[in-house]
Amino acid sequence: MKKAIVLIIVLSMLILTLSSCLNDQVDSMPEDTDLEYWLLDYIDRSGMTNIEHLYSRELNAKSRYEVKWYLSDKYSYQIDENGDKTAPDEAVVYRLERFPVAELGILRVTGIEITDPNVYFCGLNVNSTYNEIVDLMQQHGYAYVRTAEVFKGKYVMFDSADNSITVTFYYEKGIIEIEYNHNFRLAYLGLLFGD
Repeated sequence: MKKAIVLIIVLSMLILTLSSCLNDQVDSMPEDTDLEYWLLDYIDRSGMTNIEHLYSRELNAKSRYEVKWYLSDKYSYQIDENGDKTAPDEAVVYRLERFPVAELGILRVTGIEITDPNVYFCGLNVNSTYNEIVDLMQQHGYAYVRTAEVFKGKYVMFDSADNSITVTFYYEKGIIEIEYNHNFRLAYLGLLFGD
């Protein structure tokens, strides 16, 4: 009888752990932010005002799902020298994925790239200084991760309190990237089940 009770308790704890791990939620869109969509918003292709704004771009190596890019309706595509659609230099582009399940026609916002100086995130735009970025992001509850330099230039990175959101400011190039970290949840499941 004691073994059965212990087994029930262990199974209950495992179920609670898994359900919290698979519960895909993020905090609501921060104040002083003017975006059309926020992370994990469901996007029904049939409801898009301009389906032409959905296009493919190089796949994100970290992603295990189909990735599409959606240029905000506020902007128009440019055509590059190869005849392919590209976003203008100043725009908002949403990364859409079939996540966590591949429901037909339903996509979720898993990333946002801002290059338009008229669009604000947490009261900051692409022209904000390093000190403004650090101060305001910490005021909004984001934890400083690191400052470094990569091919896109110098950046400063922050994580939300629950590590579900990473925000990267490429402050010399004028780019803000906001990403949902579904990979940390997948990695956690891999640890649980020996992936």
